[in-house]
Amino acid sequence: MKKLETLAAIDELTGLLNRRYGMKRLYEEFEGSHRHQQILSVAMFDIDDFKQINDVYGHQAGDQVLREFADIIKEEIRVSEFALRYGGEEFMVVTPGASSNNCHRIMERLRRKVESLEVKFQKHNLKFTFSAGVAAYPEGMISNQPLLIQAADAALYQAKRQGKNKVVIYSGEFELRSQPKA
Repeated sequence: MKKLETLAAIDELTGLLNRRYGMKRLYEEFEGSHRHQQILSVAMFDIDDFKQINDVYGHQAGDQVLREFADIIKEEIRVSEFALRYGGEEFMVVTPGASSNNCHRIMERLRRKVESLEVKFQKHNLKFTFSAGVAAYPEGMISNQPLLIQAADAALYQAKRQGKNKVVIYSGEFELRSQPKA
């Protein structure tokens, strides 16, 4: 039964937590952070121009990129942190006890490592980058889990607008869509 539970929590392609289970873990971490008044950071990130990899080299190449990217993510995060495949080529890292600046450093280290990586697929050496947005609770106006995710997502899209291959911290300068209730 335990093996089935583990299999249900893991994304088959990447070996990271799947979105359903990862969001459950984020909820638990958020509730603990709120209760104990501790900081919690989240990074939302996705592979830049991933569709082009699939279009030019095929979906098997895209899958290879996703697997190798996930392996690097697993290498770079600490035991107390966790990563999940949020969907497609989008990922999330949750860093309990880390400020947005600390989470930014983790993501920047990961970004530099990925930037220098070459993924071997058939006779091709594929290079790719990613963009990331970081946000932390209870920094700024972030008062609940939906706002934390929205802020990280808004920072991700700010990184894309700034030219990609960047990590941006949510600073409150760009507006969140709405203010959901806690």
